[in-house]
Amino acid sequence: MLIDDNGSRVDQAAGLRRLMARPVVRILAMVDAAGDTLVHQLAERLGEQASPSLVVTPALGLVHQYPGGAVLQAQTRALIQADSADAVAWLCGGDVRFVLTSAPALPPEGIGAFASEMVLVLDAESQHEVAAGLTAAYGTLKQLHAREPAPRCHILVRGGQAAAAPALFSRLESVASRFLGMGLGFAGHIAGRGEPRSAVAHNAQADVARRLLALAPY
Repeated sequence: MLIDDNGSRVDQAAGLRRLMARPVVRILAMVDAAGDTLVHQLAERLGEQASPSLVVTPALGLVHQYPGGAVLQAQTRALIQADSADAVAWLCGGDVRFVLTSAPALPPEGIGAFASEMVLVLDAESQHEVAAGLTAAYGTLKQLHAREPAPRCHILVRGGQAAAAPALFSRLESVASRFLGMGLGFAGHIAGRGEPRSAVAHNAQADVARRLLALAPY
């Protein structure tokens, strides 16, 4: 035990434990046929709530850092080529809370392949979209259920009436629980793809970020 200039004790062992501790980074893949836009918006909202995040886009060879959205150069290649969750955590260090990526198709590639959390986007603009979205989401859940370990899955409803979103989630949750033994999380509701960006849309995305932050790391 050392004494610093102010006469206080310095626990060197505590410093070493902190140095050697595995960084806690939540790796989340978003399954969204619409592309990468939403994953960047979610990273923006997480950054606004003091949760620094990275968005990794392997197909483009880019890593964006939030808050700010700047392209990260120094670690980009290493992050895109990382082969395990532990490797991602060490590359990010202790300053990044989330690493996000999109997975337009399964099985996910790159970082998405070992994400411990998945957000499935369920489009609900019309009855046709709802039926197709529920079918596609259940098919995706069956594929994810076969993974070992299975990732934690959250359902995000996009479009339609916000008041109807919990009921859509409950329908999918009931079937997933009964036939797959999977528990799902409700990530919330956001505006449809064709709706203009507004304060309402921003607040809905911020609510999704808060829901994710309220969950303990998986």
